[in-house]
Amino acid sequence: MTGGSKRAKGKLKCCKECPGTGDRHHFPMSMSLKMIVQGIKSSGIAHMASVFKGGVAKAIYERYVKDGDVILDYSCGFGMRLAGLMATGKKVKYLGYEPNEKTYVGLHEMARFFKFDDSIEIKKCGSESVIFEPNIVDFAFSSPPYFTAEIYSSDVKDAQCYNIYTDYKEWLEKYWRKTVQNIKIMLKDDGVFGANIGNDSNANMLQLKNDMSRIIEEEGFVLVEVIQMLTSRSHLTNKAKTQNSIKLEPCFFYRKK
Repeated sequence: MTGGSKRAKGKLKCCKECPGTGDRHHFPMSMSLKMIVQGIKSSGIAHMASVFKGGVAKAIYERYVKDGDVILDYSCGFGMRLAGLMATGKKVKYLGYEPNEKTYVGLHEMARFFKFDDSIEIKKCGSESVIFEPNIVDFAFSSPPYFTAEIYSSDVKDAQCYNIYTDYKEWLEKYWRKTVQNIKIMLKDDGVFGANIGNDSNANMLQLKNDMSRIIEEEGFVLVEVIQMLTSRSHLTNKAKTQNSIKLEPCFFYRKK
């Protein structure tokens, strides 16, 4: 779109018929990108994968991290937590896990672009597989997978945890419990372990939150703080910001007992 365009930002302003093709568009001219994404999600024709907000990550890192700390992101994903960390300007070491090849490469390219590549170390595997060094991490934080509630890759050759552990109970024990155990080994005695674990939006998410939180506590962590994160509000509601239109996701923060 050229700089002289008068189209509204974020809106799809297109002609009813594309010149030279005869194709017609079957969506309202005022439909926004956000509305299209919500439509795909509501229709069930595609899996949805969330992206952690970089601004939220920045605020959390500013609360818990100081210069010289070692940070562990045990489920790196698309890199918004890494972006939030870089945005703080803090001089830290970032350790992470990312099993997907393309995402792994993309994280390094992002770090190189922002001249942060000397400060990151990422293992191309799941967080249940291996550890970094014991007792080196000051702050471990991520938004771990919610089993099959969000699908980032359905390729069985991809080492995503839900492609390896296809049974829910197996996933809880072999992926999540093992991840928590590894974090405990790597975390300093005064370190903090944080996890963004879903919400109570449906029975499936409530069970995930309860099961994952239970395992954390069973492995010797005590809850010290919960931060409620505002994530979105559906365009399908005409209500103002009410309890029914606001989506909150909790971030739980623990210390060793």
